[in-house]
Amino acid sequence: SYFHRPQRDRSYFGVCPFLWNLAFYFTWLCKLLLCHNSVLLFVRLDNLGKLDTLDLTSNRIPRLDGLNSLGNLHELWMGYNLVDSYEAVAAADATKVPLRTLYLEHNPIAKDFNYRKQLKVIHSQLTQIDSTYVWPSDETVWALFL
Repeated sequence: SYFHRPQRDRSYFGVCPFLWNLAFYFTWLCKLLLCHNSVLLFVRLDNLGKLDTLDLTSNRIPRLDGLNSLGNLHELWMGYNLVDSYEAVAAADATKVPLRTLYLEHNPIAKDFNYRKQLKVIHSQLTQIDSTYVWPSDETVWALFL
């Protein structure tokens, strides 16, 4: 079986050979859904340049590291994870990752009152945060008419 969990620790996500080699064999992937897998971090996603949507809902990921090589990523779904700071969100460089949709519902960071405003400051190109559409800034709107 690819998904081998050691008997001594039920919370451990065993290293899956399929996931380790994913970036080498499936470079044509557009969507990758890895929900409910106890994933702790991003591993070897650098060759998945065509990836448009990445769904990592209900895992145990604390930071958005490892996404900077995904230059075509527009949707990132990471609800029910362990993201707890804006520095963890800023780890995905906004100049390299063109995110338009970011779901971080039910993460510790989502309890902050200014949560959506702060995310918009970090990733100004966002058009949707969780299930809420975000209006562009006034400068962006006026630039369209000039």
